[in-house]
Amino acid sequence: MKTLRLLLALAILFPTGGRAAEGKDLSLDDLGFKADDLKSDSAAQDTLHKRSKMLKTHQILGLVTAVPMAATLMTASGAAEGSDAKRDLHKNMAITTGVLYFTTASFSLLAPEVEEKKATGSTKIHKALAWIHFPAMVIAPILGYQAYQQKDRGEEVHGAAKHHATVAGVGAAAYFLSMAVMVINF
Repeated sequence: MKTLRLLLALAILFPTGGRAAEGKDLSLDDLGFKADDLKSDSAAQDTLHKRSKMLKTHQILGLVTAVPMAATLMTASGAAEGSDAKRDLHKNMAITTGVLYFTTASFSLLAPEVEEKKATGSTKIHKALAWIHFPAMVIAPILGYQAYQQKDRGEEVHGAAKHHATVAGVGAAAYFLSMAVMVINF
């Protein structure tokens, strides 16, 4: 067995037949590659690099956005029945969350596209959940503003504004779930 391995190693290291014996090296054509197949496309490389950087920024900002979003949810109960200071704290946390959320979304939405490819696995779930949390993040601040104005006038929250907490909660749940499927990556 050792002799067979030695002979095999010597045959690989010192080939005696074919092109090597003739003094010719193997070419890419001999290996089944065409020269055109191996040319790099610098424009495609630049696009891939830009997309990769933008999606990485999207991921990092997505994690950062989770902090004020959680704080906004935690201050919600104080804003509903609390003092003006508690409502202002909740409002300011919500504004911070909104700015970070839409900045984060812009990095994903504006990232250059590459060849058409269907999303699969965690990415497919992540994109599907965006159809829930994105509209909720547009609607929740509008309803929150209406609720804030109603409370400011001394009224009970009524109409569509009374659904602010539900819309915001559904949006936040979809957001955290969307983040979890990418972090856990199952």
